Amino acid sequence: VGGALGRGRRTDFALLVLTIVGGLASTVFMPVTQALVARDGWRAALASLALVLLVLTGPAHALVLPDAGGARGAAPPTRPEAQALARPRLFRLALANLLGTIATTSLGVFLVAHLLERGHGAPFAALAASLIGFGQVAGRIGFTALFPRRALAFWSLALFSTPALGLALLAEDAPAPLVLAAVFTLAMA
Repeated sequence: VGGALGRGRRTDFALLVLTIVGGLASTVFMPVTQALVARDGWRAALASLALVLLVLTGPAHALVLPDAGGARGAAPPTRPEAQALARPRLFRLALANLLGTIATTSLGVFLVAHLLERGHGAPFAALAASLIGFGQVAGRIGFTALFPRRALAFWSLALFSTPALGLALLAEDAPAPLVLAAVFTLAMA
């Protein structure tokens, strides 16, 4: 979608809207998924959610994605990533971001199992997992609004320390409100 819009403020806004919709989708679908699993089992729930995904995203992809052949006579795409990877500092920053993304993504994968193992019920685990979307939305809106007002070093520190704080809180046997705060905090990055 962003590539179809080009560059500039229009793209920034479109990507912000896409991120907000995506973040809120998890807020809606975590409790729905929990209810489907409780009612029909995980296989039927997965099939139902796959059908919903196909119906909701299939037509949008068909309308937005360009033809596979591309425009005739178009210049071959440039490869800016080759230039970026030749710069060691940028490569290390990209690697740190990759590792941070893997760590925070693992939250969504293992959160429910972790909370169930800690003695929380399935409805509480679904509620906590649904906060991931709210945290992501809050983080993206805050980032978009505050980015021009802060230095890059501030954002680097914020993007790496926020998940660390959230994971540290989840590692402890924290009461339910603190668990919810930890999930929200972790998702903001």
